[in-house]
Amino acid sequence: MNKQVINEQQPSILLIINKEEKKVYGMKGVGKYDEFETAEVNKENQDQFKLFNKNSDFLRDFLINFFMEMQNPILFKFFIVPESESVNLAKEIQISITNPSEEGELLLKKYELCTDHLLERLKSELNYLDTKKQQQGKPQEPAKAKGRKM
Repeated sequence: MNKQVINEQQPSILLIINKEEKKVYGMKGVGKYDEFETAEVNKENQDQFKLFNKNSDFLRDFLINFFMEMQNPILFKFFIVPESESVNLAKEIQISITNPSEEGELLLKKYELCTDHLLERLKSELNYLDTKKQQQGKPQEPAKAKGRKM
């Protein structure tokens, strides 16, 4: 079996980094108000993290809802790492964030979850909703007659 296929099917966890704090956390779940619940990634906390497959609907739906709720979603970076390597990779990612290097950049690119397509989709949905809301606020013009002029 292909090694990449095995990695795609392995249970993974989502690592979250607030770019201002520059601290790596693992996602435990979604809170009451659609915010994420996190914990430090270590062996003691490893069984608390939400597991999913890389291309799961849960992950996509969570991120779309997250981006809709956040004032500044680009403040966060997301990484998907295999559960079995999560503690070590969280440490390596933290080092790469704290002390940038070429090797660290390669590691970040390898595991970073590209959210650009989700942000674009969200922007287009928000533009559509804004347009629809504006149209509902305007009085409707009467339909023009399609008959012949005399």
